[in-house]
Amino acid sequence: MYLPIMKMYFLTIMALPFLQWFVSDRSQSDIRGLHNGGQLSSVCASPDTSITDVDGNKYPVVTIGSQLWTVGNLRTSHYANGDPISNLEEVSDWSESTTGAFCYYDNSTDNESLYGKLYNGYAVVDPRGLAPRGWHVATADDVNRLLDFLGGPDYAGARLKSVAGWKDGSGNDANGNNNSGFAAIPAGYRRGNGTFMPDTNVAAWYTSSWHLKPTQLVALTLQYDPPASTGPTELNFGYSIRLVKDVPGKH
Repeated sequence: MYLPIMKMYFLTIMALPFLQWFVSDRSQSDIRGLHNGGQLSSVCASPDTSITDVDGNKYPVVTIGSQLWTVGNLRTSHYANGDPISNLEEVSDWSESTTGAFCYYDNSTDNESLYGKLYNGYAVVDPRGLAPRGWHVATADDVNRLLDFLGGPDYAGARLKSVAGWKDGSGNDANGNNNSGFAAIPAGYRRGNGTFMPDTNVAAWYTSSWHLKPTQLVALTLQYDPPASTGPTELNFGYSIRLVKDVPGKH
């Protein structure tokens, strides 16, 4: 009984940020305060309480600045047109794949409800798409706007990270304050060689934007230390995905 009870307690604690919704109008002085390291005075709630993917999974939605983001990582096992995405568990299958695939962290379905799925970059760029109508996988521009609104990479990390679950290399708490409502959970990721990175001190999300060469996508990474970072990632890694609502005329 002990382990199930502890797991349920952990899931409950991790879900609390999803329930904290605050509404505000952000002034230019607010934004300047963020860039100077000031406190984030409020979180903007979205009138859209949730969206649903092709599998019927629901995701809360939060407004951060002028953007609407899903709260929680993508969990669909199908492309937007209903075609299945391959679930690759074996190390060799994952490392050698050149088509879209997903996996569960540590290949355990028990991790899906909290972490979502990890997808390779081939699934992200597949023309069948992963997002429901009106939404898209976050672009590099979306991420840059998010980080800028939250004060830049040095300050955004703590504001994106969840209030529980993060540890540093010594096992000490390294949680964020989740002032943004993004509720980034340390879901780990899968390397291109098929092995997994620890799920207590890192989280990473693919964007749909190409980097300088056609084998790499731009990705957002959070670690136990505060700064957020963006950079290139090969298509054979397994990263989480967040969705952003389309802006009319841009998508």
